[in-house]
Amino acid sequence: MAVTPPAYRPDLTIPADLHEELARLHGYDRIPERVPSAGHVGGRLPADAALRTARRALSAAGWTELLTLPFVAAEDVDALRLPDADRRRELIELVNPLSKEETALRTTMLPGMLKAVRRNVARQLTDVAVFEVGKVFLTPTADEPGAATGPGEDGFALPAEPLIGGLVACGRFRQDRVGEPGRDADVYDLLGAVDALRSALGRAPVDTRATDEAPYHPGRAARLSLAGVDVGVVGELHPRVIDALELPARTLAGELRLDRLCARGIQPPPLATPSPLPAVRVDVAVIVDEGVAAADVADAVRAGAGAHLAAAWLFDEFRGHQVGQGNKSLAYRLRLESAERQLTDDDAAAAIDGVERVVAQRLGGSLRR
Repeated sequence: MAVTPPAYRPDLTIPADLHEELARLHGYDRIPERVPSAGHVGGRLPADAALRTARRALSAAGWTELLTLPFVAAEDVDALRLPDADRRRELIELVNPLSKEETALRTTMLPGMLKAVRRNVARQLTDVAVFEVGKVFLTPTADEPGAATGPGEDGFALPAEPLIGGLVACGRFRQDRVGEPGRDADVYDLLGAVDALRSALGRAPVDTRATDEAPYHPGRAARLSLAGVDVGVVGELHPRVIDALELPARTLAGELRLDRLCARGIQPPPLATPSPLPAVRVDVAVIVDEGVAAADVADAVRAGAGAHLAAAWLFDEFRGHQVGQGNKSLAYRLRLESAERQLTDDDAAAAIDGVERVVAQRLGGSLRR
């Protein structure tokens, strides 16, 4: 269609002006409503769907979600007694803070969450189990860079913004019931929350290693990893940190790297066909030095048990003169299975010999006969 605008309509200069005239003359009310399509199928990104699943898993496990402001004061971080070289001490100051106290972006989820717990406890709500999902703001590094540098010569490097899941618990985790006494929260409740989260995301069980890092109590905290990748830490706060922040005794806390846990979305584990033949169960007790980590012992036991190992779990820990001064005994129950043939006592003996050999090679330990 060739169109020549009349002289009294100098506003009609581009094709869009003519399209508008056609719609006006035809009648806007006569044009059907239709959402234009961009050619893309809607839906959440895999990481977003995984994050939503993680939230639901923690809520289903009995944790209540918090939402706190992402600002901290320098005194809040000092109260955590972090080492001087800790990256979380490098606060990023705000140009125009909302308050004169909280003048920096948070580098850890703990200050805001612990303040919320303290407020609840001050109002007689002493049994608390909460979590929060949010970003922290850290100075960029080569391994964890921030957003792209700003334009021009005066550009600046924006902070790294890892997505963190914070956990805090104190008081009674389970209330008294008829015929079933309640109990206080402990570090295993935090590990249980981590296990519920990783199971909902389809991840393998996490490895736990004892840690003495701040702000946690030495010997009552664990560093978590998944396939060799660090995913966080949980544990009991140090008594001095608890006193400085006026928290209940034995308050527990932890932080998880949700960006790493949720990066690949939800990945249901492959289903294993159960063996139609009866399993063989074997108990082995390993004697090692007191300083050997239980996780290392478990790895050695699994490696030595052989290809028929279906499951292994720790069921007893013993110390005494029977195992020698400075030693400990860890007892594991092994389940051996095979889909091709019925396993025999010879297979059980071979698994025990394999465990004994690997434990001796890796850890310098022995079996408790």
